[in-house]
This record gives sequence, structure tokens and C-alpha cells, in this order.
Amino acid sequence: MSHTSTTLKDAAVHRRTIYQLNKKAPVDDKQIEEVFRLAIKEVPSSFNSQSARIVVLLKDDHDAFWDIVRDILKAHVPEDKWEHTGQRIEGFRKAYGTALFYEDPAPIKTLQTNLPAYADKFPQWSEHTSAMHQYFLWTALEAEGFGCNLQHYNPLPDQKAAAKWNIPLEWSLKAQLVFGGEEEGARAGLQERSEQPIGDRLPLYTVIVTVLVASAEEGVTVTVLVAVAAVPAKALCDTLRARSVASLIVRPPLGIENVSVQLPSWQEKVPPAQGQMPEYFSFLGRQQG
Repeated sequence: MSHTSTTLKDAAVHRRTIYQLNKKAPVDDKQIEEVFRLAIKEVPSSFNSQSARIVVLLKDDHDAFWDIVRDILKAHVPEDKWEHTGQRIEGFRKAYGTALFYEDPAPIKTLQTNLPAYADKFPQWSEHTSAMHQYFLWTALEAEGFGCNLQHYNPLPDQKAAAKWNIPLEWSLKAQLVFGGEEEGARAGLQERSEQPIGDRLPLYTVIVTVLVASAEEGVTVTVLVAVAAVPAKALCDTLRARSVASLIVRPPLGIENVSVQLPSWQEKVPPAQGQMPEYFSFLGRQQG
């Protein structure tokens, strides 16, 4: 796989949280830099604010960052709980690199000044900008053969990291993406993603249906778009069936069972009289069948 050749679908499916990492990079540093440059150039930002800042730490610098995190945590974690915490940090340190995701507040403040009506929203949209960069790079690096996991140890290392790598203190650290070569069997124990029913998380508000016109022209199928602003697809079909407004065949990708009811008389007048259709139908075209 590679970010230049794999499909978006394959890359999204391949992206998982991988903890068993090592320092054997599957690509050279130049290729890693290319992936990060692509993210900075192409990933969108709110109002094109370009507020994302990413510090890429490889090899010794990567180790030094996790040494900072370890030393700070050591002073805060009770001794009887340190073994687990220390092993976790050492696992991150065994990887090849870490990307530090920051947001620069300067572009956000400029937008707040120029567009005061949205001033209270820009900080939230800045978080969205960072999240898009995080997801893109996580997915792209795994497409290159790395394993990755996303961490949030900020604000513990913020000041020491800023001092060591000359990072502006006003930048806000959001997350740390750890990446490295995958240990043998690192994906073997991965479980299938636990998901809530997709229908509960993805209500559909637009349904493409096929209306069979019995009297207008023999053998003609009219395709229409049904769009009701606040009615999910299943509820829409139930409503149409209850009102006997059309004979509907819902097309497969929506995953809804076929619905059939009787044809009303207005269907005999289409096509081409679009005005004869009820207001919730808009004519798209027809196809010989």
C-alpha cells in the first residue's frame, strides 16, 4: 500500500490503532516528509485559516519527547501505579516518530476580528481543522506501512517541548500521533470495530425512487427524486405508502425494503408535464426500460 496508490476506501478500512511498534520505518524520511507536506497543503481548514501546525519528531527527537513525558508523569503518578504507566510510555518510545499537532491562535484571532458574528465558533472550528489533519495523516501513514496510535498527553509536555524544539508557546498542542514499524502479529489480535447500528447514526433524508408509469407510455420508467427535509428515508417511504401516492421501488444502496402501493391518476399525465406532479416530486429524467 501507499498513499499515492491505495484507494480512499482501502486506506480508511486499514487504519487502526496499533500499539506494538518498532523503529523499522517502512519508508525513508523523505517519503515521510512528503506525506506531511501533502497534509499541510491539501487538508482543508475553517475559512482557509491554515491554522494547523505540525512538528514531526523522528528517531532521537522522538525518543527525547517521550523521555520528557515519562519524567513529568513520574513526578505525578503514584509509585504503585507507575509500572503500567511506565510500560505504556516505553511502548510509545519504541516507535519511529511522533507528530505533534498544534493550532496557531493567530489566524483564528484574525478571523474573529474580521467576522465577529462567528467569533465564538472559530475556536471550535479550529479543533475541526486539527482533527482533519490528524485523521488524514493517521490514514496516510498507515497506507505507507506504518502502524499508528493517537495520544493526548497535553498539556503535560507543552512547555518543555516548546523550549527544546523552539516551538512558539502560544501554539496550542492538541494531540500526538505515534508511528513506527509494526511488530509481527501487531494486527492479529485486533477485533472488529464495535459499531452501533448504521441506521441509527446515518439517517437518510433523500431517496431516489423509480415510479412505474402504467398509462403514459408503454415501457417507460420515470426516475424522480424524493426529498423531504426532516424525514428519514424509511419514514418517508412509510408516509408515501400510507397516502397511496405512488408505486415505489427503492433502489438497493439505501438498504430499505421495496415499497409498493397503488398508482394515483396524476401519473397518467407524466412525462413531460412536470407541473402535474405533487410538490414533493421533482422530475429528473426517464430511461427506457
